[in-house]
Amino acid sequence: MTDYSFTISFVRINLLYVIALFCLIMEGCSCSPSGGHDHNPPTTIIDSPDNSTTETDVNDTKNNEKKSIEILNRMVTVYRNAKSYADHGRGLIVGKMTQPDAEPVTWSCTVAIKKPSKLRIECNEGKLVSNGSDCYAQIRALPDQVLRFSTPNPLTFDKLFNDVELDQAMNIVFPSEILRFPPQLILLFATDPLKTFLPEGATTELLQSQSIGNIPCDVIKIKHERGDRALWISRRNSALLRFDYMVEGLLVAAEFESVRTIRIEMNDAQFDLPIAEEAFQMMQPTNAKQVSEFKPVETEILGKNLTNPESLKFKELILDSIKTTKISTENPSENSTEKTTKISTENPTNNSTEKTNIANDTKTDLSLQKSISDLQGKISAFCFWTTWSEPCRQAIEEFYKAEDENANKNNIQFFVINADEIKETEKKTLPDLLKPICKTWSLRKPYWHELDGKLTDALSVDSFPTIVVLGVENRVEFYSRGGMQAAAINSLLKEIEEGKKPYEKTLNELQKTLQQRKIQHANELKIMTDKGIFASICVPIEKPTTTELVPQSPPKTFKLNKLWELPLASTGNIAVLKVKNSDKKINNEKNNNENFNSKNDEKLDSNLDPIQNPKPDEKIVEQTDKKSDEKKSDNAELDKQSETNIINATKNQNKPDKITLLVPCEGNSVALIDLSGKLIKKITPEGFSNDELLTLVRTSVDLSGSYVGFSSNNGNAVHVFDSELKSRLRYVPQSKTADTKLKIADFQFVDADGINEPEVVVGVVAIDGDVSGGDSICTIDLNGKEIWRDDTITSPFQIGDYNQKDKNQKDKRGLYSLDASNSVVKLQKYSADGKRLETLSPNGASVRCFSFDVVSGDLCTIISAPDGERTSIAVLNDSGSIRWQSPLPVGEYNLLAADLLDESKRAWIVVSQLGVIFVFDQTGKQVDSFSIGESVTGLVIVERQLVVATGNKVIAWKISK
Repeated sequence: MTDYSFTISFVRINLLYVIALFCLIMEGCSCSPSGGHDHNPPTTIIDSPDNSTTETDVNDTKNNEKKSIEILNRMVTVYRNAKSYADHGRGLIVGKMTQPDAEPVTWSCTVAIKKPSKLRIECNEGKLVSNGSDCYAQIRALPDQVLRFSTPNPLTFDKLFNDVELDQAMNIVFPSEILRFPPQLILLFATDPLKTFLPEGATTELLQSQSIGNIPCDVIKIKHERGDRALWISRRNSALLRFDYMVEGLLVAAEFESVRTIRIEMNDAQFDLPIAEEAFQMMQPTNAKQVSEFKPVETEILGKNLTNPESLKFKELILDSIKTTKISTENPSENSTEKTTKISTENPTNNSTEKTNIANDTKTDLSLQKSISDLQGKISAFCFWTTWSEPCRQAIEEFYKAEDENANKNNIQFFVINADEIKETEKKTLPDLLKPICKTWSLRKPYWHELDGKLTDALSVDSFPTIVVLGVENRVEFYSRGGMQAAAINSLLKEIEEGKKPYEKTLNELQKTLQQRKIQHANELKIMTDKGIFASICVPIEKPTTTELVPQSPPKTFKLNKLWELPLASTGNIAVLKVKNSDKKINNEKNNNENFNSKNDEKLDSNLDPIQNPKPDEKIVEQTDKKSDEKKSDNAELDKQSETNIINATKNQNKPDKITLLVPCEGNSVALIDLSGKLIKKITPEGFSNDELLTLVRTSVDLSGSYVGFSSNNGNAVHVFDSELKSRLRYVPQSKTADTKLKIADFQFVDADGINEPEVVVGVVAIDGDVSGGDSICTIDLNGKEIWRDDTITSPFQIGDYNQKDKNQKDKRGLYSLDASNSVVKLQKYSADGKRLETLSPNGASVRCFSFDVVSGDLCTIISAPDGERTSIAVLNDSGSIRWQSPLPVGEYNLLAADLLDESKRAWIVVSQLGVIFVFDQTGKQVDSFSIGESVTGLVIVERQLVVATGNKVIAWKISK
């Protein structure tokens, strides 16, 4: 695409500079993949200013702040009175790269304006140009569309950025609560720009003056709880030359070890100088169409047949250093003169025609090429990936699973295609780049790569991974930015095989989502415009439709008779500890027996002579007989002891279990309560410091005994105790780097291997420092030994185990975890040994919480639609498909299984934080709902008692029908 970049025509400049500027106008503006401009003048990168010294007296805070406000007001006045403005702005991230030869991450951020109505903005991946009467816009993701609308008068954010796709493409990479638009635009358009730059609660400080190039600047630091920022203001013309948002490691891109600053540089910022008219013209590509609103790729490509499929090609790459190929004419067709090429690494024979294919050779063997036209007649599934996108790895794994499950179908073919762009300045060739990652990611041959960029252009692939499925007539049946789980791919392919058109359903859902996005986007812009603050901090966060507690109401099906109420401050979740009366005695007897066995073994062993290969003589035989008699005597004593143990255990079987409720309270304490509501005691568990906050309590009861676990927030540890609250284990997860701080997101006792010895599964998230790669799931035994770990998961925040039956009725054990890596929260399924099996996201919905019922074998979830407008309870099958679902009011819920209906029927209990409790049977029918009139922090059902923690007390009701 040809386009013209604007320049500033200076009044007093020499002839050479005029020629240079003219050349810049005519050579056009080309955007790099990162959004930067090649013609930007170099700028000295200065780290965020140090506040150790200031020009004014550091002790005179009031004068310092007064001086800084004067400078800011002078800057605002200059922008308000300017008749024109132009710069060569850019954005960049200042940080330490993980790869020494990697280029800095930059993006465009240029602005030119000639008041009242001529404008040009090139920001990130979008352009917006006004010639005074009409506005034209383009975004990189939709190169074949040009947005056109009438120039608003006056120029305002809500009118210029009314299109959702344009606004998103021109996002300046700052957190939107800091700045929603480029800082120079806020200075030019806002009535009071300082409302945005100086949010409520911010303080200013004038730092020591510094220079950008040869331009001296006043540097003003703005301190705020949401992140400090610094404005570099030119002393020559009061132009804002640099805006720094000092991240200090809180926001980290994958390419960096540490990020210090996100920065916008307004290079060459000038006022009231003539601007070439070409700056306000946009040359449109010949194949682009004008639109009244940008339409996403999916709406433009789904259901369409690809044109000129023979020109859309991809090739196989030979990544071995030297590959020998044989030319063979075996089984030629009668009407064809083409030769069939077979790739082989066998030793060449004298009768074969050989040729050598060097990996670094850029030429392509035509026999290794395919075009879309070659695929007609079959269903074709594509996974496009790049080496720099880590999510591609898991996407490819799921894609391979789907390929394996369809291996016996000749009408379906799979292609994993790399789309890396290799720049001429890079030293590595494509094979050298792909070789190590293909091995690390266990990619399969053949290794496919796009031939000339036409295929990804035709399919509008601009992010990775991307999944595309073509039908038998090369019609686009499916398009998805991001990976998919294998089960979803299989379900999609089955629909296409049956002659269905999945793209129709996708388009209908997309239209609804787009309409909701438009309404939400318009509301956000209106709020910002009304308040005059152009940052999302002023936009209220969406809350559930019901924001107040629901008034108390009785159940309709069940009867609740209040049993007791216990005042308790700052309550958390509730856990049930069951200790069998026989447990302690049996465990003691077990230990005694083990000691007894051990002593007798030692006794027997001590009687044995250390004889190697003894000769058969009378003495040895006599000695052996004597030892045998002693052993029989010992065994008789053991048998007698075991018989006594069994009798004692049988007597205790009829005695009721001892049940205790454990409730975190008052920061670092836990309350022990019996089922009559009596407070047994409040304790701070052993090993907890006074400032360590107790956040979660979990319990485990199995054949090996009863255990209690606590996690701490600021202590970032998991503590495990036995049933008598004696310390058994303290586990503190270790970070990869010293500055990375970790937090326990969740932990659970599980018996994934089925040997009746619980393990502890801990979900960890990184909250500070180098947070990249800090999240993990780790399984440890009760001795603190690590069993397995998964460092690829992101933000695990709920963990639970399962025990299902396979086709042979054998137990399949493992665990689930929620992964909040993207806007869609998915359910990760693991085997008992830590192998990731499936990623479940029913119909693309987010899984908010889940529960597995061991009795029924059902996996129940609370899911919300991608737009956040619909919430449901849903039971899933093994593949993640929804077996049934029932709607719920939008909100936050917890979930558990119970036997409320009767002894033979199970129920799902859904607990709203607003005090509402819903009851569903195993078929999905809602059988009851009622409200306790208070917020719920914890809930359990035990011995037909409903016990609820409300934040300031614990209440129990007896349940009956």
